[in-house]
Amino acid sequence: MYLIVTLYILPLILLTTFVEIEYFGWATTSMLAFAGVMAFLHRHDLLPYIQNHGIELVTYISIYIIAGIAWSFAKWTIFLLHFRNEFRAAKFEFQTKNNLCTFEPIPIERMHHSGCVFGGVGNYFEDHLAKINKNFLLKRPLASDNKSKIIAWMSFWPCSIIGFILNDPIRKMFKFIFNALRGSYQKISDSIVNDSEFENKKE
Repeated sequence: MYLIVTLYILPLILLTTFVEIEYFGWATTSMLAFAGVMAFLHRHDLLPYIQNHGIELVTYISIYIIAGIAWSFAKWTIFLLHFRNEFRAAKFEFQTKNNLCTFEPIPIERMHHSGCVFGGVGNYFEDHLAKINKNFLLKRPLASDNKSKIIAWMSFWPCSIIGFILNDPIRKMFKFIFNALRGSYQKISDSIVNDSEFENKKE
């Protein structure tokens, strides 16, 4: 039992983690190390299996590649939808704070610093994105700029799918729990940090 956990389950967890946090170099290294260990442990059976099941092996590899390509398109679409939703939310927040029409594009002169100043830092969309740590929203996603991600989704699609299934629903669940309990957290904060020194430091 411990041998199965060590040889199969732990490497799968490690590989899934590396893919999910986008440490693709470590994911590749882990995969090669795992494949090397498996090849060594089954070295006496590996060559005969290849000789006797060549067609099956080619079929399995082809299915794996096709599934990886299909998942990379699905994951890329999910990524773009997430980008669009994040951009729209940040745009709406900026327009609302700056009394801009939310049904029209942000004026080009309010997108970034271009020589004219609208009251200093904070009045440009790029400043707003920097403040909420969303600088990646300033540039439209291009496949060429996300080559490593797409290749990783394609290459490690089983781990990518597992990470997606475990990460997204769990993250959404805890986000929902936080939003439901946010008032309680704030009450605790107000009761502990209630010195008048902090009263005028709220943003």
